[in-house]
Amino acid sequence: MITMQYRHLKWRSQMNEKPEIGKDVIPEDHLLVHLCKLQGLERIAEIGVFGGNLTNRVLNNCPTVKEYYAVDPWKVYIESYDRPPHARETKQEWWEEIFQKVRVIKKRFPNKLIIKRMESIKAARELDKLMTTDDSKFDAVYLDGIHDAPNLINDIYVWLPLCKDYGTICGHDYIKRYRNMMIALDDIFDEHFNFWKINKDLPAEAHKNQGQGGNWWIHLTPEIKKKTIRNIETKYSMLLLMGNQDKIQADYEVGIRKKGEE
Repeated sequence: MITMQYRHLKWRSQMNEKPEIGKDVIPEDHLLVHLCKLQGLERIAEIGVFGGNLTNRVLNNCPTVKEYYAVDPWKVYIESYDRPPHARETKQEWWEEIFQKVRVIKKRFPNKLIIKRMESIKAARELDKLMTTDDSKFDAVYLDGIHDAPNLINDIYVWLPLCKDYGTICGHDYIKRYRNMMIALDDIFDEHFNFWKINKDLPAEAHKNQGQGGNWWIHLTPEIKKKTIRNIETKYSMLLLMGNQDKIQADYEVGIRKKGEE
């Protein structure tokens, strides 16, 4: 479905076409690096940066990148899918140490790396005021923030309008450990959804460059952007713009997870 639609769009608008990613072939690089090399991306936003491993990998291997926005509050948070946090994650001192790793990368790429130390929604709202034309928006946005359905839905909702037409929104951890996220992504994007599966016949080390598998992406035609926003507003209106740090029971409220399920 998506392949046929994309070829039709290529015939209609050659200038806006982007090379397609093969769903059935796991590349040698991480998804975002693969996208950069395939499409010559120039403006990227990464939401959920942690220690900057992906940030560093992209900036080291993708010379076409001119601006790379690293968005992360680097502070203690709670995920609503009830994963017990590691003791280290509940201490702000530990997060300050993690942030210093990103500051080191900034010194190496002072003109390319823009650090936004703030929550996802706040950063998107701030940038939305500045990005008034399609050319000023991002070629790709990579979402790897708080790993629960409510926060992911909000991240998609606020960052999708900041992606260029025919750009890409993508992310990490489409895996069973985060089942609620998987269900939400399928629901929001419908048949346009793409992802790479982990090859179970290979050891985990073989997937290191791909971010341990589970990377997902959407090629954003104008029609798909409008449809996705409409899906979110129709199905998840109660969750929108609640704020990334709200402690909520939204998974249960929207029926993504039933009480008592593991």
